[in-house]
Amino acid sequence: MKILVIGGTGFIGPPVVGELQRLGHRVAVFHRGKSTASLPPDIEHIIGDRQQIAEAQQNFEAFAPDVVVDMILSSGPQAEALMHAFHGVTRRIVAISSIDVYRACGVTHGIEPGPLEPLPLTEESALRTIINQADLSEEYRKKAFDLRDRASERENLYITAHYYADGGQVEKGIAAYELYKQNYPRDVTPYTNLAVSYEILGEFDKELANAQEAIKVDPDSNLGYFHTALAYLGLNRIDEAKAVLKAGLAHNPDFGGLHEVLADIALVQGDLGTMEKEKSVVKSRPDSELGFILHDANLSEPEAKPVRLGSYTRRLGRWRSGWS
Repeated sequence: MKILVIGGTGFIGPPVVGELQRLGHRVAVFHRGKSTASLPPDIEHIIGDRQQIAEAQQNFEAFAPDVVVDMILSSGPQAEALMHAFHGVTRRIVAISSIDVYRACGVTHGIEPGPLEPLPLTEESALRTIINQADLSEEYRKKAFDLRDRASERENLYITAHYYADGGQVEKGIAAYELYKQNYPRDVTPYTNLAVSYEILGEFDKELANAQEAIKVDPDSNLGYFHTALAYLGLNRIDEAKAVLKAGLAHNPDFGGLHEVLADIALVQGDLGTMEKEKSVVKSRPDSELGFILHDANLSEPEAKPVRLGSYTRRLGRWRSGWS
């Protein structure tokens, strides 16, 4: 059987590809050609971008897969594009979805009690027991901090930085994230979280520097584009903010946060047509904060003074801080 795997170079993909090949199937992987994932040497490669999947349709037709396995499907629009691209090309499409279920992650984030889980994790590892119980978060975050020396260096830095930053000791959190960034310069997390921290302090130039570095480390970093835009707004560089938001949407048109900020800018500038257009993209998102802005705004008063986006961005950033 011929099987095409979309996005088979991440965490789950290579084992799936290897197992399919071991079972005797002919396997091709559709990916961007940027990953160093360990894939079997004799599989076929179709190079392209998941966000422009229709552009690779001729290559898909040439391979003529019996089954397509999509490892990175994450939205309704992506599902529609997938079905259009493979209409009449394949007999079956399998969509893979995942969510964190392991207790180890809960311990790391301070929302599960007890000691760290032994590594590596397996399918038999303990599962999470606490879901959405915010009242216990502080207690277990403290426990995670107390046990941080039993974790790896990277985990230790992550736990320490979050402990201080989440607890309001932003400067201490920044110091930990700076060390994290110094020791692991190819990990995007400290850059985006430093951007959040500097946003909270109103130091938009430093927020901008770290958010731009995040994009260099990971050109697909949604939070990198998000905080680059917020930093530009903080510096009242509105045109540059719009440009980076559009650049981010070129990488991931389904990321609602970027549409929300474009809507926020349009609202403040009085461009109600653009605001409604962007709002329509995210109106079904339960985590959208646009409603708070709309309720706060009073567009009916002709005497209303214009809002300076440099100060307005503080509200945007605190509503959607974007910790990772």
